[in-house]
Amino acid sequence: MIRFFLLVLVLLLGGCGPRYVIKNQYIPPTASQAQSCLNHCTLLRQSCQNQCQKDYQYCLDEAYGKAKVVEAEELRSFERAYGHYDMDRMRYEHDVRRWQRDYYDYSRDLSYY
Repeated sequence: MIRFFLLVLVLLLGGCGPRYVIKNQYIPPTASQAQSCLNHCTLLRQSCQNQCQKDYQYCLDEAYGKAKVVEAEELRSFERAYGHYDMDRMRYEHDVRRWQRDYYDYSRDLSYY
């Protein structure tokens, strides 16, 4: 029993150890030649990010346009299918009313005899 408590105590204390975090800190060089290189790299990075943003917006616009076309096609297809369903439902209701009328006529004739 004491061994169990010692094991639990060791595990609990072992989990409370220090946690190390590595942080990178980048400090630009101070030389004038290095500054010109950094400025050049900053301009290149900015132009790359601008182009990436333009490409991303173009992709979004293209996907939105395609989605609108698909939505219109699906809406037409749904309206067509709903029209067929509505016609079938009206035909069914007509058949049910005719069957009820015939049933009423037959039951009336049967009660007459």
